[in-house]
Amino acid sequence: VTIPEEVTQIDNKTAIKVTAIAADAFKDNKNIKKVIFSSDKLVTINAAFGGCTALTTVDFTAATGVTTLAEGAFAKAPITKLDLSKTKITNVEALLGTDLNADPKKDVVNTSLTEVNLPATWTNIKTLAFANWTSLATVTFAKASAATQAIATKAFAYCPITALDFTDTKVAAIPAELLYVAGTTRPEKNESLTSVTLT
Repeated sequence: VTIPEEVTQIDNKTAIKVTAIAADAFKDNKNIKKVIFSSDKLVTINAAFGGCTALTTVDFTAATGVTTLAEGAFAKAPITKLDLSKTKITNVEALLGTDLNADPKKDVVNTSLTEVNLPATWTNIKTLAFANWTSLATVTFAKASAATQAIATKAFAYCPITALDFTDTKVAAIPAELLYVAGTTRPEKNESLTSVTLT
């Protein structure tokens, strides 16, 4: 699926710019394997691709105008890589949703994604933003253009991240429970992290 720069209305043949993708626009579509966001006019992507269980590839290369990627945007989608470095996203939401339980068998889990590249513009990585991306080993932070940046608790819960380099960020504090959730019966802890570089 390619999201175009504009679409033509059937009734009056008027061309209109595509600036947003509505929630549930492609919900539970089992045939979509790849989505290309092909326009810099696109600003908002709501929870549009939840349940797209064949979706492995999303291409944001041309989506330089995107500022909002909503919670649950890719719930249950087995995406393998998420490169947001060309976007202008400020708030990094829980893209799988926030259904994090004590029992991992009941959670929404992505076991495919291994790498995330974040843009210079992010200001907040929200609670549970990447929780349950259980193959996520690499997170790359672009050199910050924002004045301040903050990471919420549990942002990378149950991710087997191997290194965290905050050198190019404006993060002032590392939150508690960054890589796990205390007080649950889940036994997993991050035993992969070998390097943390602070600013």
